[in-house]
Amino acid sequence: AAGRFVRVNRQFERLTGWDAQELQGASPASLFGGPDDWAMLLARIDRVPASGAAFVEEVTLTRRDGETRHCELHVGWIASQVGREAILTLHDISRLKRVEYQRLEEVRSQRDLVIREVHHRIKNNLQGVAGLLQQVAVRKPEAADALSDVANQIASIAQVYGLKVREQERLAFSDLLEAVLASL
Repeated sequence: AAGRFVRVNRQFERLTGWDAQELQGASPASLFGGPDDWAMLLARIDRVPASGAAFVEEVTLTRRDGETRHCELHVGWIASQVGREAILTLHDISRLKRVEYQRLEEVRSQRDLVIREVHHRIKNNLQGVAGLLQQVAVRKPEAADALSDVANQIASIAQVYGLKVREQERLAFSDLLEAVLASL
C-alpha cells in the first residue's frame, strides 16, 4: 500500500495521539499537512536512491487533538517481497524548536536594545555638534545665519534619531514630520 501506514509502534501512537488500529492502512497525509504536502514529501522520498542515502527533513505533524509538533523525519529503506519499502522514523524536536525560538527572541531583544542605544548616542552627539555650531554663530556674527541653518539641520537629524530611540517598530512619517517642524 504505497504511502500508507503498515505498522506503527507505541511511541508513534503517543506522538500522534492515534492508536495503531486507526492508523493501519491510513494515509499519513492527515498527519503531515494534508494531501498536497504529503504528496510532495512522498515525491522527495521516492527520489532518494535505495542505496542507503540518508533522507532527513523537518516536518510538522498534526496530532489527533489538533496540536502541532515539529519533528525530524528520517527515512530508511528495506527490501521486501513487494520491492523497496520505506521505514519512517520521527523524532519530536518541538522542545528544541521552542528553545531555539526563545534564543532567537533574546538575540533580537538584545539587538534592538543595542540599536536603540546607538541611536540615542548619535542623537546626543548631533545635539552636541548643533550646540557647538550655535556657540560659534554667537562669536562670529558674520557667519551666524549660515551656522544657524546648519545647526538647525543637524538638530532636525538629531530629532529623527530621538524618535528612533522611542519607537520599537517603523517610524511613522507623521511623527517624523512633526519632530522636524518642531525643531525648525
